[in-house]
Amino acid sequence: LNSTNGSSLNGKPLGSSLTPLSIGDHIGLADDLVILRLQESGSTVPLRRGSSDSTSSATEELSIRPGSRDVRVRGVMLAPQLSRKEFDVLHALSAKAGEAVSRDDVAVAGWPERDLGDVGDAEITQLIKRVRERIESDPRRPRLLTTVRGFGYKLEIGQSQD
Repeated sequence: LNSTNGSSLNGKPLGSSLTPLSIGDHIGLADDLVILRLQESGSTVPLRRGSSDSTSSATEELSIRPGSRDVRVRGVMLAPQLSRKEFDVLHALSAKAGEAVSRDDVAVAGWPERDLGDVGDAEITQLIKRVRERIESDPRRPRLLTTVRGFGYKLEIGQSQD
């Protein structure tokens, strides 16, 4: 109640008065960075892929919040944040999660100030390497950000939009 970082019940901010909870209620903490759902005792809440907030994409391993430019990996916020180019490329890849994204599209996302063709392969490769170092458990064996040989890259975060 009266949380400094914000708390809500079913999307409505909580004030200073006690509020009863009901089965199915959604409790948001820290401006909805954490959302709890009240469930009956003894039952398991199934994980749902997809919800009403289309501003971030997520799985258990990777969560990308474009509005705040925050990235969480396995629930832990990346600190320091990704650079502008790193975030923009990761966000472009997440917008096409599960699909192959060409190196040209990666170049446009990371270097919008340059003309197409003015971004070298080495620059793209190095940027992808830096992103992998931040998001992969083992950057030498990437599972989230994979290479599509002869074409570009694919972000394997499923089809979810949180």
